[in-house]
Amino acid sequence: MKGLFRKLVLLSLVSLVGFSFLLEDEVSANAHGAIQLRDGNATWDNGGYRPSGDLSAADTHARDVDPAVIQAWENGNIDRGGKHPRSIYSPERGNRLGYDVYQGNTNQSWKSGWQITRSGGEDFFTFDGWAVNNGYYHHDRHNTATYIVAESRNSDEFHIFKTRLTNLNAGKDFEYNRSSSTGAINNKCPTVRDPAFMNRADSCNMEYKWVGFRAYLPLEDLFITGDEEYDLYIIKSVSGRGNHVDINKLVYDELILPYESENTDWNNGKLRFSSGTDQSQLRMVTAEVIMRTQPESTESGWDVGWFTENRLYDAVSQSEGVGVPVWHGVNVNGDTRYSNSMYWDFSGDIATLSWERTEADIEIQHIDAKSNAMLLQETDTATIG
Repeated sequence: MKGLFRKLVLLSLVSLVGFSFLLEDEVSANAHGAIQLRDGNATWDNGGYRPSGDLSAADTHARDVDPAVIQAWENGNIDRGGKHPRSIYSPERGNRLGYDVYQGNTNQSWKSGWQITRSGGEDFFTFDGWAVNNGYYHHDRHNTATYIVAESRNSDEFHIFKTRLTNLNAGKDFEYNRSSSTGAINNKCPTVRDPAFMNRADSCNMEYKWVGFRAYLPLEDLFITGDEEYDLYIIKSVSGRGNHVDINKLVYDELILPYESENTDWNNGKLRFSSGTDQSQLRMVTAEVIMRTQPESTESGWDVGWFTENRLYDAVSQSEGVGVPVWHGVNVNGDTRYSNSMYWDFSGDIATLSWERTEADIEIQHIDAKSNAMLLQETDTATIG
């Protein structure tokens, strides 16, 4: 009997441990706390992120990029991400990359349009957005990072800058079978083992916390002579937890922004920022997306219907005022129906950043022809050309 009792106790302990592990795995699902991504936690308050490393409070900054990321870009070892076609870009492949850069047509603090800001005595080209690797793994501030790449059009030179993470939570925006505007995510994916990675939302929902970013591109790193021109790309890094090992995933895409061509004065010249998305027609790139009558509504598809995958729709309106992704309204039989940008495909040109010097600082010296003595020294500004 004692032997049988010991076996029953042992079996109970094993079952209890297994149940506890399952409880942690299934119920407390979120980005695993043990993950230590080198460039994670690039936040202002807790992470000490500052645009310039010259600031005394800077624990990390725009130039502080993991050398492994730089090497992976240089060697072409980062997977291309995107949304269309779904046979190539899907959660099951871990490369379904979605993002927006905001135009700034709302007063929300993390949705500003592009501008030039100053930090640590230097100028930065700055813009706000969000980015997710949809379905790969839970996103949180400690296990994700977003980078902007500036790749020269005239040479092999490139620069990678780490963005500041901002506290935007897109979990409810991408939640499958969402029945409430707030509250917990239903049917969460686990945090460890195989089911934790690369899941479609109809299988389980991921958390998407701290997916916002503010990019700071140091202009003096990019422009020296005045003939530089750069193409811009976005890289998303997400680290997951599997069998007590961190598994990191990098994906990239061309950065296409909702701006046409804009110039601004900077450093005796003109800074030119050019891109532009074609938003006259949008292609639905996901199945079973509800045709919502308002952005972020919680209607059922059985009541209002679903968009048709791969169909083109005429764009009617867009809104940055609610949720994290931009919500786009399209014409459906004379009515306006909405879905967010994660489920639409846009065409457009890659963003380029260039600078043309238009003025030069000159020094004029008046020298006596006979004695070679300096009579007068002046400084002025001359228009080039």
